[in-house]
Amino acid sequence: MSINRIRISKDKAELVQSLVDFNGGIGPFQTYADVITFAATLGAKYNKRLPLNIISKEPAPISLEIFVSRGYDTVIKLLAITETNDPNILSVYDAEAENKRVQIFEEYAKLLSI
Repeated sequence: MSINRIRISKDKAELVQSLVDFNGGIGPFQTYADVITFAATLGAKYNKRLPLNIISKEPAPISLEIFVSRGYDTVIKLLAITETNDPNILSVYDAEAENKRVQIFEEYAKLLSI
């Protein structure tokens, strides 16, 4: 099973970069994962999911392991089960379930800057 990556929509890339505090930036977040998780929870609050069209090359897709290491896997799972009402979406043995969780998370995160 391949490691999933959280992709960022190209039309949101510049905003995501500006919200991170590094390379001289003064953004309120430490990492891209922090920005994306904030955006996804904001999208869920307003019940807005938008499909990703063109994927950003910079910032590059972020390994799901980064989100897990920061404890954000719980957020990803909560958004998925809330969206689908299907407990099978939480399966750690089903690659398709993981792909669906990631897709839901990415689509909620696209709300950023609408």
